[in-house]
Amino acid sequence: MLFYVGGILSNASVCYHFRAMTSEEMSWPVPMKAIGAQNLMTMPGGVTKSGYLHKKGGTQFQLLKWPLRFVIVHKGCIYYFKTSTSASPQGAFSLKGYNRVLRAAEETTSNNVFPFKLIHISKKHRTWFFSAASEDERKDWMASLRVEIDRFHEKKETITDIRLYLPMFVIHSCDLC
Repeated sequence: MLFYVGGILSNASVCYHFRAMTSEEMSWPVPMKAIGAQNLMTMPGGVTKSGYLHKKGGTQFQLLKWPLRFVIVHKGCIYYFKTSTSASPQGAFSLKGYNRVLRAAEETTSNNVFPFKLIHISKKHRTWFFSAASEDERKDWMASLRVEIDRFHEKKETITDIRLYLPMFVIHSCDLC
């Protein structure tokens, strides 16, 4: 049986103190600016997925280009590099707000047979297009991205669920009581 007394939740053998949550604890990860592909691959916690994909160009003059990039999904962020040994990313973005991973049939060409897209909840944000080398690879990338997005949505929902019962507090255990 649990007892709540003045900021302490106790069940006789374990005591839980509450502390205010910081905004950092409730936010999504932000991509690291200057990290090499090999360093990122060996970071603690590992990577969700990595490999070569074609990425649709981002500028007005490169929209028809689909350069090959080494892509890494790590802790709620996507990084893309020229090669797997590049010293810094060509670009990176957080998956915060991206809620759909879909096939991109409208982008299918003779060179990009297996495209897919990441769509943000807000139309103000960019839709990212990638293309895999095979249907199996596309399915694998899409599934991995959905898992990564869901992982961070679940963390936010868990925090929200706790806040419904104990507004603005996080539970941590201690052995001092």
